[in-house]
Amino acid sequence: MERLRPRRGRGRGGIVPPAPVPAPPGPAPGQPGQPPIPPAPAPGQAPIPLAPAPVPFVPPARQKDPPIFRGTPDEDVVGWMFRFEQVAEYNQWNQEQRLRVIGMSFEGVAQKWYCGLMLRIQPPNTFDALRTELFRAFKPVNYEDHLEVRLRSRQQGPTEPFTDYFHDVLYMCSRIEPNMPERVKIQHLYRGLPPATVRGIYRFITPASTTEDFFREVQVFLQGEDMATRQGTSSVPPSPLFHVREEVTPRAPVPPGPEQAPNTNVYVTKDDLETFGLRLLEKMGQHQTGVKNDRPSSQKNKGQEQGGRDRSGGETRNRRTRDGRPICNKCNRPGHIERNCYTKFPNEDPKSSTSSNAQPKPEPDAGGSQTSQTKN
Repeated sequence: MERLRPRRGRGRGGIVPPAPVPAPPGPAPGQPGQPPIPPAPAPGQAPIPLAPAPVPFVPPARQKDPPIFRGTPDEDVVGWMFRFEQVAEYNQWNQEQRLRVIGMSFEGVAQKWYCGLMLRIQPPNTFDALRTELFRAFKPVNYEDHLEVRLRSRQQGPTEPFTDYFHDVLYMCSRIEPNMPERVKIQHLYRGLPPATVRGIYRFITPASTTEDFFREVQVFLQGEDMATRQGTSSVPPSPLFHVREEVTPRAPVPPGPEQAPNTNVYVTKDDLETFGLRLLEKMGQHQTGVKNDRPSSQKNKGQEQGGRDRSGGETRNRRTRDGRPICNKCNRPGHIERNCYTKFPNEDPKSSTSSNAQPKPEPDAGGSQTSQTKN
């Protein structure tokens, strides 16, 4: 096979340059798919610059999930639909895609309503028709009146931030009347604020103030209240009742004297605290012992049960003989009790004294005669 050699000619170096490669066929300028040809400038006029080519919109790499609607009474279906359409615009969903996706955004009562709606003979086949059915099912009949009632009864909670309350009130005002005057909005904001906040900002709000001025004044007042509260709690440290000081050598006891100067030392050692604690425990023990000894006899005998035994399980105190006579707990003899025991009265005969038939002696009257008592 013969090797190809470059052909020598009249060019520089004797080598003929290669022929140019023809461009691929394509649409001519001015045709569809190509930028238009700008018109020729008039004589003496500067050339017209070309308009920049439009940049194609690149869909987001990660799409946002639509919000969830459950159909509870405290949910606003109009606000939820506004948020759903915002997400749909961001994700570049057309009407058909919105109709398919909205069914996956329902839960609870709203999901049951959607299932019943799709089982109809002629379910809504467009997104606008489905939105109309959704508003008919969950939107209040008098939506503006419903919002106005909520607006008039709106109160700032004890732990609710002012920013949440402020924007919620303005949202309801814009739903009731988009062009509501600023003065009316401020009146609605006044209605739900705490009395302390109203007293703090009232003198700074004028008839020409706007809602932005109102928001700024409330923020300044709340920041001042927060600073005053923190300064009041941190600037006054609690003063200790006494100070404890370490001592290596114990103090020698000083005998008390009549002219002894009072001790002005505010420091207390650990030995003093230990001595004080021991004395306090000793006094508490003495006090408890005295209270136990001072209890009346009725409380001491309170532990006796109905069967005659005390709580300690010892022998019975109220003893009796087989025929029912009581036995004295002092002399252990039957016929009387300890209260009427003859040992307390040594001058009396034990046989003649009984527990219940002890008769008093006759006393002489004023004439010197004695009155005799007859037995019945």
